Amino acid sequence: MRAHASGGRCTLLAAWRQGGKAPQLQKAAERCVAEAAARETMAKAVRTVGLPIDVDPGRALLAEIHRTAGHVAWLRDKVQKQEAEQLVWGKTQTEQGVGPRGPVDSTTEKAGPSVWYELYLKERDHLAKV
Repeated sequence: MRAHASGGRCTLLAAWRQGGKAPQLQKAAERCVAEAAARETMAKAVRTVGLPIDVDPGRALLAEIHRTAGHVAWLRDKVQKQEAEQLVWGKTQTEQGVGPRGPVDSTTEKAGPSVWYELYLKERDHLAKV
């Protein structure tokens, strides 16, 4: 039996493993396993992103301003190192390997803003909002 994050056990899964192969029981057991996996994914996200903490709003905003200003400076440096043509033209897709018709080695290029430039503009906008 598989234990749930809540500490209980899935009786449907237990019944399925003990020979109850009815389609509705199989679907219920699959749902039970999927729910347990979703709870674990959520628990990992909470550990990764963090839980709310008491913080002084002024300090939190100032810290975010400093962080975002650092992002803007780093991205500005990346954009400044690009050639002028790279800011408006570049690779959008590269395929390499073996496809249904044999070896594949193709690159698609088109006009459009550089990803670095788009990120720079978004981060500048975020800094202005903060």
